Amino acid sequence: MNDRVRSMLAGTLAVLALMSVGAAVWIWLFLVHDDAAHGERLAIFVGLWAPTLTGLAAHLRPVWRRADAVVSDHAPEISPRPTVM
Repeated sequence: MNDRVRSMLAGTLAVLALMSVGAAVWIWLFLVHDDAAHGERLAIFVGLWAPTLTGLAAHLRPVWRRADAVVSDHAPEISPRPTVM
C-alpha cells in the first residue's frame, strides 16, 4: 500500500469512528422497539466500533510515518540543546 492510500484509509477510519459514536447515540435515543433493552444493546454494539476503527487508524498512521522516515535518509541531524548556567 502506498503512502497516499494509507493516509486516506486512516482518515476514513477516523471519520467512521466518529460517525459510529453518533449512530450509537441516535440508536439509543430514537430506536423504537417493543423491548427497550434491544435498543440499548444495539447502541452499545455500534458504539464499540469506535475504538476498533480508531485503533486501526492509529495502526496505519505510525507505519506510514515510519516509512517516510526510512525513505528520507537525508534528514537533518538535531544538535543537543546548549546548557544554560
